[in-house]
Amino acid sequence: MAQGWTLVMVNSHATEKKRVLLIVEDFDNIRNLFGRYLSVHDYEVISAGTIADAIALGKEAAPDIVLMDFDMRSTDPYKNISALHNALPSSKLVTVDGSNRHILEDKAKIAGATTVVPRTMAPDKLESTLNA
Repeated sequence: MAQGWTLVMVNSHATEKKRVLLIVEDFDNIRNLFGRYLSVHDYEVISAGTIADAIALGKEAAPDIVLMDFDMRSTDPYKNISALHNALPSSKLVTVDGSNRHILEDKAKIAGATTVVPRTMAPDKLESTLNA
């Protein structure tokens, strides 16, 4: 069994419970695109458009993974990462960024991110990163 998954017995058949993925993205179209793709790849997807909403929803849903936009409008990305990491310490935190990943990755990890992925990453590579 993969780490972090639970086994549920239903009518004497074993099935794996979908992992909960919280998408934090301030642009609706991008949030919906990630959500549609990942929901058909064995994730129960929930989403939020602000850090405050993500923290409230995350405390309620206890996501296994948080996939957040690094550069949300009018906010400090490192404070966002730190706030999510502190509020949801057991969640894997993956940030998506469209700029120079190598420069910000160390600072993002110090703030609490597990990894930083480029916005241009192919969907199958994003999925394998989330599953790592």
